[in-house]
Amino acid sequence: MGKIMLTGDRPTGRLHVGHYVGSLKRRVELQNTGDFDEMFVMIADAQALTDNADNPEKVRQNIIEVALDYLACGLDPEKCTLFIQSQIPQLCELSFYYMNLVTVSRLQRNPTVKSEIQMRNFEASIPVGFFTYPISQAADITAFKANVVPVGEDQLPMLEQNFQSVYEKFKLQFFRRLFSQVREREGSLSAMEAFSVEVIHELDAPTIGQFADFLGISQSNATYKVNNLIRKGYIVKENSDTDRREYHLKLSDKFYCYNGLMQSYIDTVMARIHERFTPEELATFEHVLAVMSDELMPECDVPKK
Repeated sequence: MGKIMLTGDRPTGRLHVGHYVGSLKRRVELQNTGDFDEMFVMIADAQALTDNADNPEKVRQNIIEVALDYLACGLDPEKCTLFIQSQIPQLCELSFYYMNLVTVSRLQRNPTVKSEIQMRNFEASIPVGFFTYPISQAADITAFKANVVPVGEDQLPMLEQNFQSVYEKFKLQFFRRLFSQVREREGSLSAMEAFSVEVIHELDAPTIGQFADFLGISQSNATYKVNNLIRKGYIVKENSDTDRREYHLKLSDKFYCYNGLMQSYIDTVMARIHERFTPEELATFEHVLAVMSDELMPECDVPKK
């Protein structure tokens, strides 16, 4: 798949210097790089109506104003496609079908929707169209098969939600597979025990004190959890090479029977990632993950393996 960009603005007023500095200038630069197979710039009048239904004339008049501003700033119809959202009826139709795939609770948890509701004082009187505008955004992106969608800081909550979604899916998939494997066997793990043994695995043979410090619990509480895991056969204690009075917690063969559960799912997802993204995108993805792990998560300092 080639590089396809989708971007645009809601025609709720004339564009100003802030728009130029914040996005329009960059769009012209991207347009002129020649890096994109296709570039679409949308005047999102349908989305603008979601909170301007009482004044549709304002939206209608500003469509032309925004289009003229685009041309004045340097967007070239020979290099990109300018279009009005409402003139592509398939977008509305696709949004309708997507609504069957999203729950109300998921929309209510959307960080951008929540912040916009507070900012505009909608509360319980929020228009349904505005409430579902993330669905409309998804329809726009997928309809044009866009894989580059420049956004502003106001869209960062969407990144937060997607990051949380990936984290939750990995976590739930792991525990679902873990519990399905151990629940019918002798010495099955509780949720807390499964978490504890994962901590011991990541800390790489910690002492009981290190295990307790990482979890922020007392030494006696940590000892209780460790003894249960020893009794069930998931970990063993080994004397320290430097201090015979100290023990290190190591994982038993029984644990390694299940250790591949998470790794197998990671392998599956990674195979899909390699199939979906270009080498350049993979390099960027690797860099972002490395920065996140090495610099942005200092509270979770674990030994590198």
